[in-house]
Amino acid sequence: MRLWVENELAHRFSFTCCETQDDFRRSSKAVTRSGQVKEPGGRHEKDDRHRIDDRSRYVLGWNNAIKIAALEDRQREQEALIQKHAGEIAQAENTRKMLQERFETLTRLERYPDYTQLDWQSAAQKCCATDSRAGSTDRDIRCSA
Repeated sequence: MRLWVENELAHRFSFTCCETQDDFRRSSKAVTRSGQVKEPGGRHEKDDRHRIDDRSRYVLGWNNAIKIAALEDRQREQEALIQKHAGEIAQAENTRKMLQERFETLTRLERYPDYTQLDWQSAAQKCCATDSRAGSTDRDIRCSA
């Protein structure tokens, strides 16, 4: 089994790691730091869907500790983002409730098209004026101008 694995690795993954474009052009099977791959026969391939330095996508041998740590970091970031958005949602809900209460109050006020129907202070002053002219000393009515 060991021999077969060694042969597979040598045959399928014997890429030359190239630092420069000149090295890349000279090699028949090469890979660059940016992820460009050259296969025998001149086929070039580069997958830019993910960042080349995204450790959460690494698969290195049998030890995935770095990948797990990167995924845990990403999980913590996402959980913090969820908490932030939950706070924003709660704040928006409180604002919505306050606006709903204000709307209901204004809807109730709309039932009174004439302000005089709501103006209790003028009516109270008229009562006080009438009582004082009549000489009333009723202490239950409090007049304040």
